[in-house]
Amino acid sequence: MYRGSPAFLDMTVQYVQERKQFGKPVGVNQAKKHHLADTGKAIEFARPMV
Repeated sequence: MYRGSPAFLDMTVQYVQERKQFGKPVGVNQAKKHHLADTGKAIEFARPMV
């Protein structure tokens, strides 16, 4: 499960930077930024456990 996680996170970050909602990229939403940051931390935390 961990193996593909960093790639999926990278694809998600790229998507939220490109996807527009109400004329702005979805990635400018602070809640999305926090969620992606938490996901990145979880992936890094899991790395030594694999």
